[in-house]
Amino acid sequence: MNKWTLGWLMVCAISNLCGAEKTDVVLLAGQSNMAGNAPLADVPAEVKQPPQRVVLLSSGKTQIIGSGSTFGPEIGFSKAISAARPKQNFLLVKHAKGGTSLAGWAPKWDKEKLASKYDSSAGPLYQTLLDQYHAAIAGKNVRLTAILWMQGESDSRYPALGPNYFDNLKTLIEAFRRDLKEPNLPFLMGRVNTPADMLDDDKKSIKFRFISNVRAAQEKAVKEIPNEFLIETDDLPKQKDRIHYDAKGQLELGKRFAEVWLKQVQ
Repeated sequence: MNKWTLGWLMVCAISNLCGAEKTDVVLLAGQSNMAGNAPLADVPAEVKQPPQRVVLLSSGKTQIIGSGSTFGPEIGFSKAISAARPKQNFLLVKHAKGGTSLAGWAPKWDKEKLASKYDSSAGPLYQTLLDQYHAAIAGKNVRLTAILWMQGESDSRYPALGPNYFDNLKTLIEAFRRDLKEPNLPFLMGRVNTPADMLDDDKKSIKFRFISNVRAAQEKAVKEIPNEFLIETDDLPKQKDRIHYDAKGQLELGKRFAEVWLKQVQ
């Protein structure tokens, strides 16, 4: 028995998600703004209360929504979809690692092409997420509904990745839809907005010098890839580092993902 199956059995013991009722599944993936860097201490107690009929598996482990020290868009997202559809069961399968690029998420993972130490330490992200998903749903009555994607900040740093973001993203989306056997699976993507003027560690070169390429690629994807949706983030508040969303920003990001999800998934 692998660790993901064991984790799911624990979920069954504390919820009704293993019964005959169908469960809607959402995959959450990306880098640090999906993993969650916002302090949970900044969230009101009533907001931290986990929603009913929603289970979160994060990197293969069962996690109570609203627990831990930091969080991502899963709080705002889960509360919104649960409130809108209170009789529905939900399973969120999340796998996100800070600092990772589309090279790290490549379906044909090649350690020789990785952009950073974060990609190397994370391992083959795409296959890991698929393994976690398949283990979690084995023998269960589920419906895969969408992928939520918040990633691209790292790609905007590298000349081999930023200008090629559209092609790499298209390859990833096509792979998800093919390997999950869902050719029309909605892909909801948060707009990337790293600071165009931030200096790198050398205090001389621009850190995110290909951010315009990544943003243009995201806009192109919405126009050219069916069932691909762009979530606006430019007005969301951030922490002092100007990269990671703060608590209010993350809660709102989750709500915006939910608004699009609710429109696209009936």
